[in-house]
This record gives sequence, structure tokens and C-alpha cells, in this order.
Amino acid sequence: MNWLGRHRFLVCAVILTLFLLLQVGYYLIFQDTWFDETDHGYKAWLTAEGLAFPFQNFAMKYGPIGFYSQVFWQQFFGPSVLASRALSILFLFGVLVLVFDLLRRRGDRWLGLVGAGLFVSQPYLVSKYTTGTPYSLVAFLLVLALWFWSLERWPLRRRVIL
Repeated sequence: MNWLGRHRFLVCAVILTLFLLLQVGYYLIFQDTWFDETDHGYKAWLTAEGLAFPFQNFAMKYGPIGFYSQVFWQQFFGPSVLASRALSILFLFGVLVLVFDLLRRRGDRWLGLVGAGLFVSQPYLVSKYTTGTPYSLVAFLLVLALWFWSLERWPLRRRVIL
């Protein structure tokens, strides 16, 4: 058997990863900014610089976890749409890793790859999860909760508490 036949899974995973990276790169650079994205980043910058405070000087459209993660991120990388999108992309990668691991545990590695492939093949999801809004953070936390729930080595009581 040749090399390609022995390493089919690796080849499929590399192709899927390259396809994801192409999409993410395209949306990172060429996607138009929109009001929610710039508003979320601007308010986080005001808070990071100490110029305004949430719930005192302005209202927030999204929850505090996403907002304060953006504030923390902007203290290191500055107020940029690209920096905000990079944080969302990190959470997108985390979602994909957790989806792959969840399905790998329930079936096998091929099922995990199919699940990740179905996720990556949806350009609307990838585009929304690469914007500077907390959509990918919410998805990450939801899939993380499912991941904890599926841990079989812990008793049910401990999984519910987590």
C-alpha cells in the first residue's frame, strides 16, 4: 500500500485545515466591518483605556464575558478590527477542536473529521465566527459545556456541577 493509502485520515485533515485557513484568511482581511463589530471593539477600547465604564457611560448589546475578554485582548493588541477578529478566530478554532473531540469519543476519528468538515463547509458560520463579536465565544462555551457533559470518567454529579 502506498503512502497516500496509509495516511488517508492525515491527508483529509490537512485538506480540511487548509480550507478552513483559506476561509478564515479571506474573512479576516476582506470581510466588511459592520456596526456591531466596530461598536463592540470601540466600547472595549474605551474601557481598556479607562475612558468609560460599561453600564455607567454606555449600554452593552452583548454579555459581559465577551466584552471583558475583548477588553483584556485589546490591552495587549490594541484597538483594531483585525485584533478583535483574531480573538474570535481563536475561539472558532477551539470550537472545532471540541467538536472533533466530542465526535471522536462518540464514534471514531473519521466521525470527528466529518463533524468538523460539516462545520467548516458552512461559510455563513465561519464568517460570523470570524467577526469581532462574541458569537464564537458563545459557541465555544456551549460546546465546552457539552464536552464536559460527555466526559465519561467523571460521575454525573461532578459533570453537572462543572
